[in-house]
Amino acid sequence: MRVTIKGLVTIPRHIREKLGTRLSPLPDLFIGVHAAVGKLELITRDKPRYKSYFPTVKLISP
Repeated sequence: MRVTIKGLVTIPRHIREKLGTRLSPLPDLFIGVHAAVGKLELITRDKPRYKSYFPTVKLISP
């Protein structure tokens, strides 16, 4: 992923294509990208989905 001069993140095509259709794909994508770029941990109830799209993010699930 690449951060532009304006602070925007360019999402790789393979990640965009994997997201498929869902009611809230953009928020999920933004949250995952933010965690990946910032090397942050992410709390989620949808661990398999995030793990498949963002394998480098450490996930915490309740």
